[in-house]
Amino acid sequence: MTGEKSVLVIGLDPTLIDFAQPGYAPGMNATKLLAGLKSSEDELTRLGYSVQMCEAAYTRNDTAIIEVYHKRMVPPQSN
Repeated sequence: MTGEKSVLVIGLDPTLIDFAQPGYAPGMNATKLLAGLKSSEDELTRLGYSVQMCEAAYTRNDTAIIEVYHKRMVPPQSN
């Protein structure tokens, strides 16, 4: 895995967003947002990155979940 490029994408789970609230683009919804994220993931993969998507709900448990993802992505450093 030496030299492997990786990226961890962390964001709010789109299914938790109320797109009817002011400030969101007209017609935007979770399905469209997820399709855009998938397209970005595919492009990063095409460019040679190992991609992990982490959709959070911003609860107390999310910090622990993000740490697990991070540990998967970043191997321990040896001295």
